[in-house]
Amino acid sequence: MALARVDTLLKASLLPYWSMHAPHGPTATAKKVAGAGHIELKLDVNEDDVDLHVHTDLMHSHYENVDVLKNFGMALRNARLPMSQMFAIKAGFVGICDVAPKAVVTFDNVTMNADLPTCYTLISADCSPNPRYAVFAKKTTGPSLPLAVKIYAGGHTLELNPVASGVEVKANDKVVKVENNKPYVLADKDNVIQYIVVNKIGARYYVQVPVLKLTFRYTGDDITSMIPATHRSQHCGLCGDYNGQFSRELVSPSGCNVKDATDLARSYVLRDNKCKESIPVPPCVAEPISVGERKTRSVGIVGLMDKFIRS
Repeated sequence: MALARVDTLLKASLLPYWSMHAPHGPTATAKKVAGAGHIELKLDVNEDDVDLHVHTDLMHSHYENVDVLKNFGMALRNARLPMSQMFAIKAGFVGICDVAPKAVVTFDNVTMNADLPTCYTLISADCSPNPRYAVFAKKTTGPSLPLAVKIYAGGHTLELNPVASGVEVKANDKVVKVENNKPYVLADKDNVIQYIVVNKIGARYYVQVPVLKLTFRYTGDDITSMIPATHRSQHCGLCGDYNGQFSRELVSPSGCNVKDATDLARSYVLRDNKCKESIPVPPCVAEPISVGERKTRSVGIVGLMDKFIRS
């Protein structure tokens, strides 16, 4: 638990520099027992910055070209996160999930290998009776970046699609321009309510939904979601239900366990006309929750998915 908190603290503080890698070496073979394990921290000090490596038996996190260890204020500006939100992440009031085409780190800090489908798959969503947001991602097959993302929030949409020249950004189906240090703001006509704000820092995009206090980081290689803890246990998608129970990460939309994270991703595919037949629903291997809870969960998630298929 202590190691997990250290790694979460680093992710929150150095999010613009974080990249995830598969475990390898001595730490990858550590005994996976509660309260036991190994952690390896390595600092490579360069002339102008620092590379930080944190290796555990579950995940290797690399923070490269970190030029802000001497100046935390610069870190906040680079991350485009206010101090209050940074504090909330460190205090555990905000959950963090990262999804790449081959791996997932859930809100409950479980690392899983997964083969993301080429059809849009539900990554994270508020699955309450009145869902307020949802994030979908799919693996791309083109020569550029491997991940495309759709974000729905408050009745508005944002798409981040890899193209030959980089990343195409669409807001409400309209291509928009996002430049470094020139954020794009989707707001009402008087600019009183800001629905979605997109910042570009280098090759990375930071998407904020101020009304819902949501933040997303998109690199083209992965999508990182940061959501308030108020979504606990009302959450669904590949990022898990965010309820603090590690054993429930493989629960499908129907409420049963599937065999692995690849099947979990397939179970959350957005089954529109294009993908309805190409990716079959994976079989269940167990039923971990009660019949009543399973029925409630299934109705809520199916309704959410149907809503986005119609849109």
